[in-house]
Amino acid sequence: MLIHYLKNSKGPCGNNLIATLRKEIEENKNNPDINWKNIFDYFDERNNTKTAYRHEVVEVMRVLEPYREELTQYQIHLSCIRNRKGKTMSTYDQIMAYYADDEEFQKRAQTRLKYFEREGYRKLSDILSVADYADKVEKYALYYYLTKETISPYAITPALIKSIEDNIDNPEIDWNAIYQYFDERKQEATTLGCNLVEEVMDALEIIEPYRDQLTGNNFVLY
Repeated sequence: MLIHYLKNSKGPCGNNLIATLRKEIEENKNNPDINWKNIFDYFDERNNTKTAYRHEVVEVMRVLEPYREELTQYQIHLSCIRNRKGKTMSTYDQIMAYYADDEEFQKRAQTRLKYFEREGYRKLSDILSVADYADKVEKYALYYYLTKETISPYAITPALIKSIEDNIDNPEIDWNAIYQYFDERKQEATTLGCNLVEEVMDALEIIEPYRDQLTGNNFVLY
């Protein structure tokens, strides 16, 4: 029943059900159309009811239970913002709600939203999920943004350098915004005393040699 609800289609059966159910939960963690609180309330009630099918409820609860705190907390943030605004949450609101309990990561999410979601350019939110948006280390976030992939390379530094060089003239990439992002993050991380400043410095070490070329500050006087 649950897997049908998540997929809105016929689900698998037999030994594949548990693995598929876990996969569907992972993929729908931040789906605003799924009310996780109602789902947990339903299975809690069913689990406390003596029926011939209680063993099925127990099996589902074994899969669901490890996700309870994460999914219900996100639902609370989601409901609060929906009630306040009276409409479905925007990508911005979903991401900010997800990181509401972590000031450092919420600030990073906010700054990424400021520079990586500009109209007319590639958007990071089209590549990373809500849960990954601020979690990804700076170098990896930039690599995923430039390659539109979410598979980690074997060695991030040469992979990131290649992705930069492959996108030098890509009109989808706002290089000025990228450098503004890292300049602002460098100041934020230092000011807030975050442990994230090293990530910023590592990324800047790679992209700094390209700054003039990518931001158009390489004029030649004849």
